[in-house]
Amino acid sequence: MDVKYQTVDTLYDMAFASKTLAPSVSQQLGLQVTVNCGNGLKALTPGSTYECAVSNDAGQSDTLTYFVTEGGGQDRWEIN
Repeated sequence: MDVKYQTVDTLYDMAFASKTLAPSVSQQLGLQVTVNCGNGLKALTPGSTYECAVSNDAGQSDTLTYFVTEGGGQDRWEIN
């Protein structure tokens, strides 16, 4: 019997995502922000999204939506 498995999910480390997103979000917004995507690992399929909290020292906050693509090479995010 020849069985082949193909995994389509990609694992995302939420704490690592928070740290790696913060510089690019700060650059786009033109001010220093903190990004909080939570903790733990999430297995996500292409086409799914997850949300992160974005805040700055002035107390302003917003939501970042992260869009997952196949293989992660074309993932993108936007501030809502």
